[in-house]
Amino acid sequence: MEVELESPRFTSMLSTSSEAETPGIRHVPWRDRGPLGMLAPIVFDICRLRRRQWYTAEALRASIDKKLLTLLSEAYAHVRYYRELFDNAHVTPNDLKGAEDLDALPITEKNTFQTRALKDMTDTTADLERCKTLLTSGSTGRPLTIYVNRREDYRMDAVWAFAFLENGQKLWDRWADFHSFTAAYDARWFEKFGVWRTVHITALSDPSEQVSILQQIRPDVIKINPDNLPRLISVIQRKGIRDIKPRLVFTMGGLLDKQVRVLTEETLGAEVFDVYGSAELGCIAWECSMHKGYHINTDSVVLEIVDTNGRKARSGERGRIVCTGLIASTMPFIRYCIGDVGVLDDRLCPCGRGLPMLSSLEGRADDFFILRDGTEIAPTIILNYLKQIPGIQQFKITQQDETQVDADIVPDEKCTAKTIETIHDTLERITHDTATIKISIVDELPQDPSRKIRSIISKVERPGYLNYKQNPE
Repeated sequence: MEVELESPRFTSMLSTSSEAETPGIRHVPWRDRGPLGMLAPIVFDICRLRRRQWYTAEALRASIDKKLLTLLSEAYAHVRYYRELFDNAHVTPNDLKGAEDLDALPITEKNTFQTRALKDMTDTTADLERCKTLLTSGSTGRPLTIYVNRREDYRMDAVWAFAFLENGQKLWDRWADFHSFTAAYDARWFEKFGVWRTVHITALSDPSEQVSILQQIRPDVIKINPDNLPRLISVIQRKGIRDIKPRLVFTMGGLLDKQVRVLTEETLGAEVFDVYGSAELGCIAWECSMHKGYHINTDSVVLEIVDTNGRKARSGERGRIVCTGLIASTMPFIRYCIGDVGVLDDRLCPCGRGLPMLSSLEGRADDFFILRDGTEIAPTIILNYLKQIPGIQQFKITQQDETQVDADIVPDEKCTAKTIETIHDTLERITHDTATIKISIVDELPQDPSRKIRSIISKVERPGYLNYKQNPE
């Protein structure tokens, strides 16, 4: 089926460039964002990042410490909240020698940014009217508004570009970007020059329509949340489509498990790279072609893993991810609990890069199932068990409380009564027979407040990052 690029049906599924229709995003005038003002610095930033990744770990640590101390000094001088934080901890920026001393400061969670006055969390010398505002996904039900100035915005773009370029991205590639928002998208200035031309596809639209658009635009690169891949791949396989052959697939915004990775690579013939980032901090870490973990972007972020007591976890030990952004000073994020759980690895990647490694991501901390004895079960464990069961196209597992787990199942043609029985028994084993399992067969999965389809959700109340037990498995 042929789709006209300007047809109403096509443009209703794709984002346009109408800035006025984009809630939560305010751009400074084009003359302050354009190529004459920013092209050279961006190119310089990308070249520097590509060169510095091969530095030794020791050289990188020295550079991190220098940037970090500058950021801490500026935050202490110009951001009311961080001055209070330092003063209450009885330390000053001069007392800290580098990243190893960061644990002298308390950890800050998202609700602090949401409840404190904006003037307390931003640089008092910044002109917020000339800043760009971003919204987090709102997966917890309440998005956070973030302010970045022009230079910070473009430096974050450079870090994203660096991760893509390192994995085979080319400047003239055509992107298909699956997104979960419904508002219009303001095309960046470089797209006007044919660089990284992007077609935005609504991730929650019908998969058959998504496939038709992909056949029409023939993208070189696909960027997509891994939770949206299974049903897209299912349609491509069921229809026997052979003309969607991107060179690369970048996944971000969800948990990418091995089964979905293999299925995608076999169906599309493209290598899959997982990228980890957030609206607050930009691109945090990314896979290289070795696929041995995630390279942490030390030029833009200091990443820590903290244990149940808020202390730095050892290499190989699971914990909450805490980040300090090194780019943005308009609204700094210092020792910010991003809400995810991961594992650091003190070994370097076989590729030879000196960047430190995040060996694995295990999902959002709030999505860990909490059992009656306080044990937490990682979303990755639940995903790995359920994706081995034939007959399931998609699923959404919700822990309503410590005694109730609901499973919404979108079946495929292989689904039988045995499938349902296996799902029930598997969830009982996962919850150690402490919860009632309710299974519902549905045609499609409901969306969460961020308009994403999350596979694993826990609604069990938890007071904060300190309420966290290691899963004995």
